[in-house]
Amino acid sequence: MADGFGYVSNRLRFLVVVMGFALVAGLWLLPRGAPVTGQVSATVLEVNEGTATGLRSGQSVTLVTLRVRLETGEETRVQVLGRPPAVGDTVMLLESAYPDGKRRYRLLPEHGVLD
Repeated sequence: MADGFGYVSNRLRFLVVVMGFALVAGLWLLPRGAPVTGQVSATVLEVNEGTATGLRSGQSVTLVTLRVRLETGEETRVQVLGRPPAVGDTVMLLESAYPDGKRRYRLLPEHGVLD
């Protein structure tokens, strides 16, 4: 009977350790506080497209990201859903600025492409 108890005990310890790592990583990686949102424009520098085969469906899956230069001169990457804009286009991004200094960007719907 001791072997069964030791097995379950070791499994529970492992679960507690993994959950502890997940909690610490979540607190360290995720921004804290309510963000201040606003719109910023950016110029598309590069369009990256990667394809893979879905494990469950076997269908081809495509992920498109843009490398953009913000008005401040910083460069960042954003994910595109749908048809990507061309290199050199100016797009509108939704900026979320968190109290701890982190900033996250999302491409506005319809890409926010400016003419």
